[in-house]
Amino acid sequence: MKKRITIAAAIMFGFANCMFAQKLFKSPLTTQNLKNQDQTEVKKRALEDDLPQNIYSTYWDVNTNDWGTSWDTTDIMYFTNGLISEEKDKYSWGSQNITNYKYDGAGREIYSVDLYYDFNSQSLDTNSISITEYDENGLVKKSTSYYKQNGSTTDSNITIYENTVDGNGNIIEQIMSDWDNDLLKMVKSQKILFSYGSDDEFNRLELQFWNDSAQVFMTQIVYDTVKWHTFVKNDAMLELSKPLYVSGSGSIDGNEMKLRIEFEYDEYDNEITQTQYMSLDSGENWIVELGDVYEYAYDSEGRCIESKTKYYDE
Repeated sequence: MKKRITIAAAIMFGFANCMFAQKLFKSPLTTQNLKNQDQTEVKKRALEDDLPQNIYSTYWDVNTNDWGTSWDTTDIMYFTNGLISEEKDKYSWGSQNITNYKYDGAGREIYSVDLYYDFNSQSLDTNSISITEYDENGLVKKSTSYYKQNGSTTDSNITIYENTVDGNGNIIEQIMSDWDNDLLKMVKSQKILFSYGSDDEFNRLELQFWNDSAQVFMTQIVYDTVKWHTFVKNDAMLELSKPLYVSGSGSIDGNEMKLRIEFEYDEYDNEITQTQYMSLDSGENWIVELGDVYEYAYDSEGRCIESKTKYYDE
């Protein structure tokens, strides 16, 4: 059961949220005409002029039943356009990491290098390098990461994305291939299919995995019910959408299951909770808090000041 839950949670959160974020932040953003005004809740979000300079993290101590006293700290620096230029991570045991970023003209990350403090040489050394390339539609087409091993930054992790879009610029198919270090070549890994309604809103996602023995893509997860929360971002007066409820079905390790994710938002349209559920008996009973439950807190201006992650404990 633990393996099935772990895999299902990773699929639900990782893939679903990636696609929802892509829908939300697709560039350029344009104001759409609302099809159902009486059913759509539109609110104005507070402006976020102040950028966070520091992030602190701590962990729940099951022995004391309280938050631990050791904190990790992230200091953030920005370019004049508000994009992150550098992050410095200092851990409770004293080491320090620095991550530097480069962006293209559209504000997309194209390069990052993660540095760590080497106590032997008393200096910073390269831990990993990430490079991201985009296609003509602004979608990621290739991501490459190089990792340090045995004193040389040679080990690589490469993912190629083949994207297909419709006439409205919406992605309708994405095929992913990964680098196989044993075969020393790119191999297919998964395919994601998207469908849209008459309002141009994404309403279906089908996740397929590559089957090596059959040499075909096979459907494993389908999200076929998507409800959207629509709001207006007042600094640009753009109508945006976030998921409110998502449900579907799938098969993990031969077990048929139903899946759903529920989202809640505050008065500033900030996500405050995200809960995942799974049912192995056609929806008669649900396992609540599957994988992770994400909770967020904000200040009076709608800026996120705290986030919590709760893990499913069997």
